[in-house]
Amino acid sequence: MKRFWLWGTAYALALLSAAWASRYGFKAADTDLDALIRGGALAAVSIFAVHSLAWAHRTHHAGSRFAGWCIGIAGVLCFVVALAGGVGNLALTVDRTAGERAGAIEAGQAARKDEARIEAELAALPSHRPAATVRPLLETARAHERYRSSSGCIPERITLPETREHCATFRALQAELGAAERAEELAAALRRVRIARAKAGSAIEADPHGATLSRILRGWIDASTASSWYALGVSLALELAAMAAMLAAEITTRPAPAASGGPPPGRKALPAPTGEIVDLVPVGRVDQFLADAAEPQPGSEVRVGQLYPIYLAWCDDKGRAAIGLEEFRREFERIAAAVGIETFRVGEDLGASHVRVVA
Repeated sequence: MKRFWLWGTAYALALLSAAWASRYGFKAADTDLDALIRGGALAAVSIFAVHSLAWAHRTHHAGSRFAGWCIGIAGVLCFVVALAGGVGNLALTVDRTAGERAGAIEAGQAARKDEARIEAELAALPSHRPAATVRPLLETARAHERYRSSSGCIPERITLPETREHCATFRALQAELGAAERAEELAAALRRVRIARAKAGSAIEADPHGATLSRILRGWIDASTASSWYALGVSLALELAAMAAMLAAEITTRPAPAASGGPPPGRKALPAPTGEIVDLVPVGRVDQFLADAAEPQPGSEVRVGQLYPIYLAWCDDKGRAAIGLEEFRREFERIAAAVGIETFRVGEDLGASHVRVVA
């Protein structure tokens, strides 16, 4: 059992090291062929580097000291190359993530500015009733005899005090309707801005990990430098751990040669690993689903009972695990409250106003 765990750990780390280093070759290549060549080369170099100490130790103690030194020197060179590949892999990931977060931060700031502007414009509008209430009153005033006698409230045609009073009321209703319609436009725009703000997220730093490391070090290095050192540290730790595990397995599990110089005694084969390999599938996030499948639409409404089957299909298409209906309903209600979408209950179902399904 000891042999199994030592060699299992050593080869697991070796494979992880190879994948870590080779991923940079795949991501940095311009074509599929280049990706295969670069990725394969870095994987091979990393595997040799991980085995080099164990192979050098075995060769040296077998009596071929020169060959052992050559393997060790080649292993050091491969170690440096694999280390650079690992650093490049993490650096590319951090660079892409930082760019995405910077764009989200910029979008969120723009959304907040738009939200403040729209709210200020809404607050500046004069007091008014809903447009649906004002329109019938305006049509009634337009159909009145005094409106027709003044040819549509033309000032030169207004001769009687009653007509002048009626036309003043008509113009006040026109102004109130204009304010109500403008308020509806601004409310719809505000809902769109809040949804855009929710999509942008609440990120405040492009590279939070590097910024945190910089703060821990009291600003001795900036966030970018801290991320670079972290990438080096992670890659170095992984390579050294794999090399040390392989060397430990080699030293502690391989029997020493017999005193007579004969071959070492026979050994039983390692038992095959058993147990299922669990494939961890990412969970389908409701906010990402709503960003893909819903959009603001004044006058429309949608219910969770309608959305959930669409969500299940979306998860299948994206290769993600779907959450249960009750959890989906709770998450939908939380997101709706966060972005200011009006919700309502219909029996046990939950609905949202001014939203429609686009997928």
